[in-house]
Amino acid sequence: MTFARFIRCSALGLACLGFLGTCLAESMNFATAIDKAGRQRMLTQRITKTYIQIGLGAKTEQSREQLRQAIELFEQQHAELKSFAPTVALNEALLSIESLWEPFKGTALNEPNKIGARRLKKMDERLLEACESVVYLIQDIADTEYTNLVNMSGRQRMLSQRLAKFYMALASDLGSPSMLSRIDRAKNEFMGALVNLKRAPLNTPGIVEKLEEVEQQWLWLESSLDISKQTYYPLIVADASEKILVLMDEVTAMYTKLSSGS
Repeated sequence: MTFARFIRCSALGLACLGFLGTCLAESMNFATAIDKAGRQRMLTQRITKTYIQIGLGAKTEQSREQLRQAIELFEQQHAELKSFAPTVALNEALLSIESLWEPFKGTALNEPNKIGARRLKKMDERLLEACESVVYLIQDIADTEYTNLVNMSGRQRMLSQRLAKFYMALASDLGSPSMLSRIDRAKNEFMGALVNLKRAPLNTPGIVEKLEEVEQQWLWLESSLDISKQTYYPLIVADASEKILVLMDEVTAMYTKLSSGS
């Protein structure tokens, strides 16, 4: 099964370059810090997902570049968050991420194989939890309705990649029975957050429009995630999850801008 059937490389590359551009352009405040810390959550899932896809056989230059960019962006944003960190607790949380990140990065940089993929799948759970703790530490300091929306919206990016990661692992014989329940849990979390975001009284017409686009893509992705018939549609899942990722990054940027101007 070729890599081309699993993902549209150009869309992935553009999305990742978009994240990098946003990251470089922003000055740091509580809203942008939550956005960056939230993007770190997403990258833990994206790196594993991309690694699994590369290991499927078609080791193209584009797929390797996507993985390289994700690793580079994680390290860049981590350094920026360390420079921003206003409390001892936040500094300690960021240091704990470093101890988890180094072995994770080391595996991700190795030639993709199933052993490495299994290692990443185990390690990314702890790294995800550590990144999540940083987001909530920053949110607790800021504690505004706007920054809460930045967090909720940003977390949808992670869920899009998490769902795709689980699905690709199952399609590649790297899954487990518990992964089915994890898919269901992630789906429920995504749907619940999308409902809450759509109801947010602070939404602008532009945000409402973007969330409607997300909802349409979600319907497409959700139907593709049904593996009850043991039939996999990796191309559809890859395409829909990437579109949701890009859209939710745009929505998160909109909330971040509102928060910064409030």
